Amino acid sequence: MRHFQFITLFILLLYSIGSYSYAQGLPDTNTPPSTIEQSFEVNTGLYLMHIIKIDQPNQILSGLFEITMLWKDDRLAFQSNEGTPKIYSGAEADKILAAMWYPDPEIVNQASKPSIQKSNLAIFPDGSVKYRYIFSADVLTEFDYTRFPFDDQELRVELQSFTYNSDQLVFKASEQYTGISSLFRSDDWIAYPISVFTGVKRAFGYETQDRSYILYEIKLERRAQFYILRIIIPFCFFILMATCVFWIHWVSIDRRVSIVVAFALTSVAFNFLVLNYLPSVPYKTMLNAIITAGYFMSGILIVTTITFELLKEQGREKAWHLGNSICRFVFPVFMITVWLLIYYIFLNKQLQIVYLIR
Repeated sequence: MRHFQFITLFILLLYSIGSYSYAQGLPDTNTPPSTIEQSFEVNTGLYLMHIIKIDQPNQILSGLFEITMLWKDDRLAFQSNEGTPKIYSGAEADKILAAMWYPDPEIVNQASKPSIQKSNLAIFPDGSVKYRYIFSADVLTEFDYTRFPFDDQELRVELQSFTYNSDQLVFKASEQYTGISSLFRSDDWIAYPISVFTGVKRAFGYETQDRSYILYEIKLERRAQFYILRIIIPFCFFILMATCVFWIHWVSIDRRVSIVVAFALTSVAFNFLVLNYLPSVPYKTMLNAIITAGYFMSGILIVTTITFELLKEQGREKAWHLGNSICRFVFPVFMITVWLLIYYIFLNKQLQIVYLIR
């Protein structure tokens, strides 16, 4: 029993010595490395790796990102003949970070706490530090879907330290570690190069503290081909096909009207099938306007057909023939013109950000 106690005490002693040695040379966790007459600078870069999903009614984008931070802390310098850095990853990197100073920035417009998937920490002999981590996060957006499906959006990710003011810590943009990942794939969006802005702003809730921030703006353009080929063209085709009634002379009025109604109902059924692809927002989008105009024009088509049939019953055959002949060509041109006009109006409409966050 005494031997067992002795072994236990010996192991605890070794662990204490190891912990003491591990903590030696690591800076105070409460203060950034000291600088003379200027704020401590941290170079920061962000990569967009993947868009997981977009919650349109709540204006939340779930994505996968990578952040890289680089700084130099002389208190971490160590001797190395080959200049090989100390590399840590995962839980081991978290353990080292807990015992040293690091910027620990937060996403200002986050909807929930980010979840780190992978991390890598490298400490070089001269005290330079490179910390990279991949994380998933829900980011609050200000997307406007008015021009859907021909819209483009601005995704903003703002980083800021909630612990240190601008006199202590300043974020600088690192172009080398900023951009769109080569692994980025999205069936819905095309991502363009990231624009970076840095500056100082007044801290929320404080009257005298300014904090450094770094803002990344990512332009996302929706791939409209899917919606054109799968929704817009089929829908417009059904409505345009209803104009075939003006080429039919030998059927009764009820059958001519039923043809138009059949195509209109087909369009309605088709619309229900594609509702999952439409943004769930309370305001009208371009695609909603195109579909609504199609229904409205179907109604005009039915009224026109009935009017011509009434002219025929009144014995005004010449007016009936002339009306049908004109409408064979006028109606399709009129429908296409209306849809193009809607496209032009919405594309040139001044967008207004609609806040729908609960």
